[in-house]
Amino acid sequence: MGSETRLRRDMADAAKSLSGTLDAGEVQARLVGVLRARFPGSRIEVVPGAADDPLLLAAQRRRGPILVKDARTETSIVPGARFASGVAVPMQVMRHPAGFVKIESDKPGAFGPDDVRAADLFATMAALSLENIQLYESVHRQATHDALTQLHSHKAFQQRLQEEVLRSGRSQSPLSLIMCDVDHFKSYNDRYGHQAGDHLLKTLAGILASFARPVDMVARYGGEEFALILPHYVRSETVQLAERIRARVSEEPFVFQGSATRATMSFGVASFPQDATTASQIVRCADERLYRAKSGGRNQVVG
Repeated sequence: MGSETRLRRDMADAAKSLSGTLDAGEVQARLVGVLRARFPGSRIEVVPGAADDPLLLAAQRRRGPILVKDARTETSIVPGARFASGVAVPMQVMRHPAGFVKIESDKPGAFGPDDVRAADLFATMAALSLENIQLYESVHRQATHDALTQLHSHKAFQQRLQEEVLRSGRSQSPLSLIMCDVDHFKSYNDRYGHQAGDHLLKTLAGILASFARPVDMVARYGGEEFALILPHYVRSETVQLAERIRARVSEEPFVFQGSATRATMSFGVASFPQDATTASQIVRCADERLYRAKSGGRNQVVG
């Protein structure tokens, strides 16, 4: 089989393999597999991060693929090399350095220009797959996260709450919901300006997220209203958590453009199955209690 025919065949196989996953780690593992099939008996490695050995440093200096046919006679390029021949290819993802492909052999002259070309093409194909994954994740995040606060969106909240209610129903485990709202947010905006209002919402998002466990969800419900979904929390525990968050918010100086401002929040708490048995019921119950907290003087928790 001619070298060009073989390369076209290998590229077709590589394209099928490397494009068939949305997991970055799996792309790297498949790239290693593709390279091993092309270069049997060689040491293959996909190295993340910065160059850390003579071959990779040489590729980094060249800012492109490098071929070392015989390390014994090319000591100025790869001083202290522990291989006889090698190929290194820098990788870039979204125009940023993303590691290297490294291929080494203990036999001098094991690789030639066609091998460098093949390794470079495989690395480029893997980099394109990684870029596609990043683009997909970015689009997905934009669809499921609020642009200002980077919390989960209202739509993502509704979907997750439905799932958690079903899960809690099947497992007979508790589930709680906190709905909370910034007190006098319109007055805050009128006094300090909308940029300060946006800064306040972003800071509050960070505070709320700091109280969440990995299994919880914090979402921007809409406007100045937020929600926390808390699997395995009973109502009494959730009221205590909401009180800790309330106290933390009331102590925060919310510094904007060098000046301290003040803000408070009101909280409504509801739990499954104590207060509700469906997602819409638990939201309605928590929202009603939030309204009672606001109408009862604000800066308080009702549960």
